[in-house]
Amino acid sequence: MGKETSNIDKDLPYGYLLNYKSTATLDTGTSLMLVPIELYHTIERMVLFGKAVTQDVHGNLYTSCDLKTYRSLYLLVGSDYFEVPPSSYIIKNGRLNQCFFGIIASKGHDWLLGDVFLRNFYAVFDNRNSQVGLIPHKTSKSAVQNT
Repeated sequence: MGKETSNIDKDLPYGYLLNYKSTATLDTGTSLMLVPIELYHTIERMVLFGKAVTQDVHGNLYTSCDLKTYRSLYLLVGSDYFEVPPSSYIIKNGRLNQCFFGIIASKGHDWLLGDVFLRNFYAVFDNRNSQVGLIPHKTSKSAVQNT
């Protein structure tokens, strides 16, 4: 799928809808969620706006651990929106009063959905039919909404 312009709706009371058509890879070996580079700074500004943020020498961002101050992200996958709650992308890491921001920019235009996304869902891989099924697991705080 080719890249198209992004559509991020900031006015939803429950979170941000990320409508961006491109390819995505589900990767159980990746801890973070990598987003297309052209969306990253918009997502970063929306999620971290008004919060104290520090950056380490590697470019990693650290911010408040107060999950009540963040909103969920909703990714359109196929015909459903999949929720990524703040408890997934704001990661406790041992830093005093700061958590790691678990979303980073990919080097291209594709998504790499690692543990930040996958920790909320059961994934069933059907290689024979080139399909993947996703459903929230019973302890997940995520939801799936139909379009």
